[in-house]
Amino acid sequence: MLAHFRNTFATSCLLTTLTLTALPLTGLTLTALTLTGCGGGSTTASELRLSAVTGAATFAPTITTSVFKSTDENTADIFLTDLPLDRLANTRDDLSDLAGNFIHIRLFLVPAAGKTPIDPTACNVAVNHFVFAQGATGVYSGGGFMSVSDTPTGTLFGGTLENVSVRLTRATPNFADRLGASTLTGTIEAPRNEETAKALEARTIRLLSTLRTTAAPGKLP
Repeated sequence: MLAHFRNTFATSCLLTTLTLTALPLTGLTLTALTLTGCGGGSTTASELRLSAVTGAATFAPTITTSVFKSTDENTADIFLTDLPLDRLANTRDDLSDLAGNFIHIRLFLVPAAGKTPIDPTACNVAVNHFVFAQGATGVYSGGGFMSVSDTPTGTLFGGTLENVSVRLTRATPNFADRLGASTLTGTIEAPRNEETAKALEARTIRLLSTLRTTAAPGKLP
C-alpha cells in the first residue's frame, strides 16, 4: 500500500489533461466547502485559490488548520483541513457524515538556483485535495511548482504555489465534478507537528487505497 502511495505522487506531475472538481456536489455550494478550521489546528496563514481554466468559477478556501513534517532538507508533507482532526486520525472512521476539505501537499524537491529549475512551469510538488460531501468523496490530484524561501528543517515551513494543475482522479460513484480543469495557486504556511502529520498521512494512504480510480477526467467508470 505504501508503494502505491509513493507511486501516486511520483506520477501525479505527469498529468496534463486536467479536470479538477472540488465544488458544488450533492447540493453543496462552493462556500459550503470552504475551510472553516477546527480545534487543534494552527493559527498560521495560508491562502489558496482554485480557479477553473475556463474562468467559470473560483474556489478560495479560508484555511485555518495546517501542519507539516519532514525527514530531510529537500522534502516535506504539508496537510491542511477543516475537518475534526480526531476523526481524520481515526482511519476506522469513514467520515461519511462530514462535509469539508482535506489537502495533502507533497514537496519532493526544494528548488535551488543553479541546481534545479526555478520556474512556474517546473514541477516540485504533488497535491491530493479530498472533498467530502456527506457520503460523496472525490480527490483532485496533480502537480506543479512551489517556491520556498527556506528548507523544511525548522518549526515553520511554507511557500507559494505558482502553477499546480489538478483533475479528478478518484471518487465515490455519487461524486459530481462541477469545476473542470483547474489551477491551484496561493501561499502555504504550516507549523511542524510530526505526530499529527503522520496520522494525516495514514488517512491519505487509506483514502487513496479505497476510492475508485476514475476512467477519464471528470468521469467515473
